[in-house]
Amino acid sequence: MIGNNFVGKTSLSNCYEKNEPYVNVSYPTIGLDYFRRVININGKKIQATIWNTTGDEKFNALTSSYLRTLHGCFIVFDVTDNDSFENLVNWIQLYKDYNQYKKKLMIILGNKVDIEERVIKSKEAINFAKERDLPYFETSSKTMHNVNEALEKMVKMILESQNENNLKRSESRFRLKYHNQKKVLKRGCCE
Repeated sequence: MIGNNFVGKTSLSNCYEKNEPYVNVSYPTIGLDYFRRVININGKKIQATIWNTTGDEKFNALTSSYLRTLHGCFIVFDVTDNDSFENLVNWIQLYKDYNQYKKKLMIILGNKVDIEERVIKSKEAINFAKERDLPYFETSSKTMHNVNEALEKMVKMILESQNENNLKRSESRFRLKYHNQKKVLKRGCCE
């Protein structure tokens, strides 16, 4: 997950992991964090690891290094914040610049649709996504609106692109095992 600060990336990540609404106040992510969830796709259990990155520019070097090996990316904006919507172009380009795979898999999430003071209209966001041939979901961590649907869509996109992106099961297992080593993460960014 990438996007500006305070667009709800951490809240959405918590929803994905716990499969329930997340209403606690989150503090800004420093560096990055990850969340895991096993989901069922076409009768197969798939473990999805969701990396939650900071939107703070001073961590862009760290964020860009993790973008390299991501199989897919949620690009999140806040429907009540015009700046976060305008910065989507920059976040999309950052992912395209650093991701190593031939097919760049992205889904745009317009978050916080439970808030009435909306600035970005659905039609505007839908048109933005259509112009770039990207899926778009409006989400809410408070109501779980489209949270599971977006995750399932991303996992299906990754599974469908395995051949084109030369994703191998053994390679994915290695990365998953590597990412689960918290000591490596703490030494790298959080200690």
